Amino acid sequence: MFGFLRRVFFGMSAGITGLAFLLIKLLGLALHIYTIYFAYIIKGFLAALITFFMPFISQIFWVFNSVGMFGKWINPFSFYVGLYAVLAIILWVIVIIFGAAAGASYKDD
Repeated sequence: MFGFLRRVFFGMSAGITGLAFLLIKLLGLALHIYTIYFAYIIKGFLAALITFFMPFISQIFWVFNSVGMFGKWINPFSFYVGLYAVLAIILWVIVIIFGAAAGASYKDD
């Protein structure tokens, strides 16, 4: 009975880890697409193309650029980037906790 519960717990932990990791990737992709759109609206096609090839650096650049444009730190673009950063940290903690639990509960036969 204990072995069955252990395998169920391992399966659930592995599933939660996989879903959290998938969510991090999908939200990151959505943010990157939004950043490309933001760059296209503000500076045109060339800026959007450069943004496409430099995901993390372009988010940082456009946050600072949007602060200069809007005149305040909390604007729609910086809010979405900050929200993604907070969600990514929370989801990475979930991945670490449940990934460790999945690894610790795995029983070699």
